[in-house]
Amino acid sequence: MVQNLLSTLDPDQQRAVTAPLDRPILVTASAGSGKTAVLVSRVGYLLDQGLHPPRILATTFTRNAAQELKDRVARLVGEKAYGVEASTIHSFCLRFMGRYQRRAEVLDGRIQRRIVGDALDEIYTEYGVPPKSRLGWRYWMQWLDWMKTRGANEAQVHEHMAKSRPQGMGNKALARIAMNLLDRYESTKGEMVDFTDLLTGTWKLLQKEEVRAETQAWYRYVLVDELQDTSALQMDILSTVARDTALFGVGDPDQSLYGFRDATPQQNICGFLKRYPTGEIVKLGTTYRSTQTLVC
Repeated sequence: MVQNLLSTLDPDQQRAVTAPLDRPILVTASAGSGKTAVLVSRVGYLLDQGLHPPRILATTFTRNAAQELKDRVARLVGEKAYGVEASTIHSFCLRFMGRYQRRAEVLDGRIQRRIVGDALDEIYTEYGVPPKSRLGWRYWMQWLDWMKTRGANEAQVHEHMAKSRPQGMGNKALARIAMNLLDRYESTKGEMVDFTDLLTGTWKLLQKEEVRAETQAWYRYVLVDELQDTSALQMDILSTVARDTALFGVGDPDQSLYGFRDATPQQNICGFLKRYPTGEIVKLGTTYRSTQTLVC
């Protein structure tokens, strides 16, 4: 079976797929170098090594990507691939939280935008902010996520705003708006949870020793696609589930898309061995998407 998994892979890809299971592995890959093929084959390799499918967790950035991962693994090793827990990180967190507490209703994105927009209209009117000076809901959603993830107070928000937009005017007023918006947002949405709540709620549960021990005992291996676009909190969650050992990530820092959503590409990729001293990095050096003539 292993030979079948490796037959279409180049030497670097084969080394990544068969890397040891007892240490964190990072596969760095440029566009077109076959990182998805490596991820798929690694799942197949784990199954071939006898790991029970439901005890393998693979996170991707979309539900379609998760389904495609299962389909491709199934073509390699058969129907047992569909037992692998492949999903987005937020879907995993929703299921995880549902095991330990009452299943929450997830806030629809359109409703979330309406709540934020309505609250901003009220706040801007109260603060006397002229229409041409009003920042839109997209800007404030980033700050809501940042504040909720860190439990930040107004002084911390002001400090971070000053660093992130040093030429910005009125950061103290913006920090007050941010805190006011957070209060109104949380009050309006009530017991519904947003994507950030799923992450913070999962992390809080993992701080309970019995929950953490049970979770780590169940999941034998964790795979992470697009590691460069994984936030610090998401990495903390996945690394904890993987016991800081049974972790396999694939990423390319040059393709990061979610820095605005707290993704930490440099920390995840360049700082991998600092976080995991016993880890190993495998670099995929061949690009198959273009010929050499086209690249030049």
